[in-house]
Amino acid sequence: AVWDSTISPTRYTYIGRGARGSTVKSHPAGAKVTIYGYSNILRNQIQISGYPVMNQPRLYTGGAVLAMNLIDYLPQTAIFKPEIIDPNTGQIIQTDGIDADDSPIPVGSTDDFPSEGYLRIDNEVILYNGLGTTRIWVSPAQEVTQPAFMNCRRGQAGTTAADHSHGATVDLYSIKVNNNTNYPDRSIIQIEDEWIGPLQKQGTDYFIGIVSNRQPLNINRGYGQTAAVLHPAGREIIPVFRVADGFCGSGDIITIVESDQTLPKEERTINHAANIAGNYLAAFTENVSREYTINNITRLLKFPSDELPSYLPAQAYVGGECPDDQGVVSTVSLTGYVDELRFFRAAKGNFTLNGVLTAAGNETAIPMNNVSGLFTTGGVVKMGDEFIGYADIDTGSSELIYAQRGYLKSPVSVHAPAQRAFHLSFLPVTALTQEVSGNDYTLYLKTTPSNSAGYVLIDDEVVGFTKTSGNQIIMPYDKRRIGLFRAAFGTNYASHQPNALVFEMPFRYWDLYQSEAFDDDLAYCTFTNLANNALWGRVTWEQQPTAPQTRLKIMARVDGVPDWSSPATNRRGGIFEFTDPRELNLLNVKGDELEIMVFYEYLQGAFSTNAWKESPVLKGLWVEYEKPNNINTHQEE
Repeated sequence: AVWDSTISPTRYTYIGRGARGSTVKSHPAGAKVTIYGYSNILRNQIQISGYPVMNQPRLYTGGAVLAMNLIDYLPQTAIFKPEIIDPNTGQIIQTDGIDADDSPIPVGSTDDFPSEGYLRIDNEVILYNGLGTTRIWVSPAQEVTQPAFMNCRRGQAGTTAADHSHGATVDLYSIKVNNNTNYPDRSIIQIEDEWIGPLQKQGTDYFIGIVSNRQPLNINRGYGQTAAVLHPAGREIIPVFRVADGFCGSGDIITIVESDQTLPKEERTINHAANIAGNYLAAFTENVSREYTINNITRLLKFPSDELPSYLPAQAYVGGECPDDQGVVSTVSLTGYVDELRFFRAAKGNFTLNGVLTAAGNETAIPMNNVSGLFTTGGVVKMGDEFIGYADIDTGSSELIYAQRGYLKSPVSVHAPAQRAFHLSFLPVTALTQEVSGNDYTLYLKTTPSNSAGYVLIDDEVVGFTKTSGNQIIMPYDKRRIGLFRAAFGTNYASHQPNALVFEMPFRYWDLYQSEAFDDDLAYCTFTNLANNALWGRVTWEQQPTAPQTRLKIMARVDGVPDWSSPATNRRGGIFEFTDPRELNLLNVKGDELEIMVFYEYLQGAFSTNAWKESPVLKGLWVEYEKPNNINTHQEE
């Protein structure tokens, strides 16, 4: 991560490298630069040297407010009870300091102390309930009124009541709140912009310093590089939590994501983040509305987190009328086509790039930190916006091999070492096991297709199949023994090498036409008309406008000849073929039976121009013909 203070149109200046816990590294020219985002998992323990572990099984709702005015330091005073000895007799008139059961406790001053709270004297915690005075001898002949803590309850919070000498330091050891229920037992808290701690809950309305093995440990004001300031009563108390990495920073707008994603998500802003003794800690500007269980899933997402969607809602809206969380509907305009939406849940895995990928995009072996869990039969990983397909893995070198950069027309980008890779395990991608020629009708794959019929994309050719057998996809063939559904959707016949990637692609319409071929697996509409010795004339039809790379093909024959797989001649005794309803489209043939077949054809370039996502629609078809008059009766005069 890099922070900057000045931005020109093409340059960042006054930058700080290795920001937010990241490592300074070299980056190749062309490496993608994005606004900083992250996915940061919450941790359930804070471990600071010298303090016991602070367990945080949940992200707590907090909700407490200060029940006192908290000045910018924890006030201190000292015990005031000197030893008094009678100079005449040498006898002790007053012992030095206080005894283990003394109350009130005389001190030098109670200025800045609240009217009630907890004190720390040496290793004892004491609860007091009032500020007042007590009479103290200062000489054998003089007694004075001295400030004191009243109604003291000794040996609190697991400490032991003990004697304390004159001059022993007395610290304020508590922060009073209205209710400390919704906080961890031990924690660090945030009041406005200041962090204070470590602390533990005492009763239901106090935070005090942590007591460990009967020893009260120090409370730190201005903790985590914050400033200790005065806080008036009523200020909100927000819990500090731990995250896995030092990505968080002040002002970050994040979304809290948890394992139960059926619950509403919350957006919060990071108020402050700091590294305390190796603990990456953060706190929000306001409390969360509900508790979140902290496990290996609950995390903070800041856009762009480079994290794939991980939840399928009960209802999703795409380009339609989508109600917001208040039920208000706003109409959204969608331009383009949505072929289909598929939602999958899959483990992302721990995969990162172990090298540099260039803008040329010609690498066929992709070095990774590990390949455990990736498929030996082919698959896809996502780095940034780029898909990288691969036909196999090399576990020895931890590489993706027979790789294809910019797969599925994704943008080729430069990728630096440690770039995160997401395993798109749900994409139906495999690879060829044998070479394929331009006319093969049986193809051998590494895995069994998920569908018994459909289309696969191999290099730039779309190939249709009508059945499977094991890891084979099979289609019918024509009289030349060329696969009927090769070069589907206007792609080109091509040869393909072993380990070429095979993507079982979704589709909207079938492309089941092949020139000069006829088979039951082809798709067509057929019309037949009988009229003895008719003169068949013009053919006209109406079709719905469609992309120029798709069209209807009208084919006709008279009296059942020739075979439908014969080439079109548009002459008597042959196949007639028409493609433009605006033309004359004249048969001018006599016969008893007219057969018409309507095919749906995708022309060259239909796939590359997205015309394959449309289909021509026949709205009506008409044939003109003349039939000889029949004389049923004849009478002469």
